[in-house]
Amino acid sequence: MRFVTAMAILSGIWCVHGCTLQDGGVDTSASPALQPDRAASAAASGASGEGNVDVQTLAGLRVGFVGGTFASGEEELSTLITNQTGVAPTRIHTAASAAALSSDDLAATDVLVLDNLARVYTEAEATLVADWVSAGHGLIATAAFSDDSSRVSNFAASYGVSYLPGLIDAASPGTQVTAFAVPALTGGVSSLLFYGGFRLASTSVDAVAFAMSPPDALGLAITHGAGRVVIWGDDWILSDRELRRQDETGAQPTTVFWNNALRWVSQSD
Repeated sequence: MRFVTAMAILSGIWCVHGCTLQDGGVDTSASPALQPDRAASAAASGASGEGNVDVQTLAGLRVGFVGGTFASGEEELSTLITNQTGVAPTRIHTAASAAALSSDDLAATDVLVLDNLARVYTEAEATLVADWVSAGHGLIATAAFSDDSSRVSNFAASYGVSYLPGLIDAASPGTQVTAFAVPALTGGVSSLLFYGGFRLASTSVDAVAFAMSPPDALGLAITHGAGRVVIWGDDWILSDRELRRQDETGAQPTTVFWNNALRWVSQSD
């Protein structure tokens, strides 16, 4: 089903299925992404051998990328992660010949970023990652490299998410998205570039749209077991140019978003 058919706009939150107002607010029991079970997450993280992450900061957070980099470079994002965590990000599966994803690939990672994927990943590989997320880890998925969503689609499907056909905002210079919700992800973010990406659909009761091109969702925040997932329908948020971009106040909104997203999916918020 299309995301928009199940979407309600309530107190600035766009959510799937049964969100209701209570005393003028949002019923977060219908949106677990807004009210995680920290006790369950902490227990799952300990059981899964997670590294020592300082939840007040991102210190010690281990971030791993799957796939190659954005054509114009991702040095800004790599530097941001290293500066914030004290740990340089790792990268695997940069070539289409890479072996199937395994639990060993995920063992030393707290947050996984799906980047410029070199091949289509199987349902079995996507299930492996979904089970890992459910144990208390974080996932950030991007799309639209080479105007294609097929390489990431099985990962997204694990969380009830699909990519609607047809690129949007493909004409230069793209569109600056400004319709936001979920302050944990978008607080301090004035805009995000969307340039030739995909709209998102979801059948998950746990999916909350944090960025919209009304009436469609462009970014989704999802809780999955004890873990968290961010899905973005485009790839430009990875690029050096976009991370360096300043808004009219001199702030760098995409850099702010990455700080927020890493905190949210790692439950350091």
